[in-house]
Amino acid sequence: MKFLPLLPLLEKYPFLKPARHIAGEAYHKEALKEAEKFLKFVFLNEKYEKSFEGYSLLCEACEDKSCAKFCKSGAIKNERIWQKCSLCGTCFEKCNYLTRVEDYSRLLARAKISIMSYVYCRAVVSKSEVALRKFAVRAAEYYKSLMEKDSYDKLPEILAANFSIKYKSGFVHVKDYLKAAVRLKAPEWKLYSRSLNGGFVRVSRNEFFRIVEEYLREKLSEKVSYEFEGMEKLLKIVFEFESRRKEMDVEGVKNAECYPPCFKKIISDLKAGVNVPHSARFALASFLLRIGHSVDEVLQIFSYAPDFDEEKARYQVEHIAGMRGSGKEYEVPSCETMKTYHNCFSDCKTKHPMEYYRRCIRESFGRGKKRKATGVKARSGKR
Repeated sequence: MKFLPLLPLLEKYPFLKPARHIAGEAYHKEALKEAEKFLKFVFLNEKYEKSFEGYSLLCEACEDKSCAKFCKSGAIKNERIWQKCSLCGTCFEKCNYLTRVEDYSRLLARAKISIMSYVYCRAVVSKSEVALRKFAVRAAEYYKSLMEKDSYDKLPEILAANFSIKYKSGFVHVKDYLKAAVRLKAPEWKLYSRSLNGGFVRVSRNEFFRIVEEYLREKLSEKVSYEFEGMEKLLKIVFEFESRRKEMDVEGVKNAECYPPCFKKIISDLKAGVNVPHSARFALASFLLRIGHSVDEVLQIFSYAPDFDEEKARYQVEHIAGMRGSGKEYEVPSCETMKTYHNCFSDCKTKHPMEYYRRCIRESFGRGKKRKATGVKARSGKR
């Protein structure tokens, strides 16, 4: 039965290459509904839960290897050699494995709904650069979380074949490793922290999934041009996200009360004459610049440091601001990075300092509007 072994995998991971062979709008309404729920999860932080059937690749139990003659890479022998497989899907399309028709129909329907919901989401977010970036990050994180909970032992090999990653028994080729690792700032991803063997880098199962997350994020950042009935309804979710984002835009909004605890502590240490480490200074400078402080204002804070050198500090702050060098404005480090460099001093229940700051600004803005409304009401009552 066509694609039978892959159907549970395609439902769970609709970005796999063979998905293109069974995509179609046979379950349009169901896929649209699923896409709506997923987009609300990505952009509006609504809860998203989906259950999946347990699976293993039926090919492992199949004695009929007639599909092997359709494999141009020679990946199918007595068992599949995943290092040779490109996951083109041709052999799965010619699958002769039989199961009950009702079971096959159920698996096929679930896979089609998941695949088309994925296509709809990507088509919608392609209409907005901001939404596209947000979707790529959040969706990649979501699929990585599924991978980490997935106990199927061949999953790393399948994902490696899908993304053309050279992988074997817990080792990734250094070239493929670096393609992802250069975007990961934590020291443990640096090549000097790794064990190498014959041009391959040792990684754990979850570390491999983190590498795949980066490959997937890059793929999800690509635009998809596709129009479909009901697209307007999904676009409303993106528009709502953009509207909320504009309301939460904190660039130019300076409120020291809303600084995350880590930056309050770094500033406090600087004012107390503590010799704050470079990583903390970089993080603080990038944060202050992002929320609208000028270079001179940042230098004023750094002037408390015992080793303050205005000329050197100005050069470094201007570099972070994108005024020197490549012209790139540096991003504020994530909470994970802050913890790695021991610059996190409190559990804020957030993933990024900017997220903490935006939430605080939004809440203070809401309290301000409430006080304003209460004041108007009170004055009206006196009249």
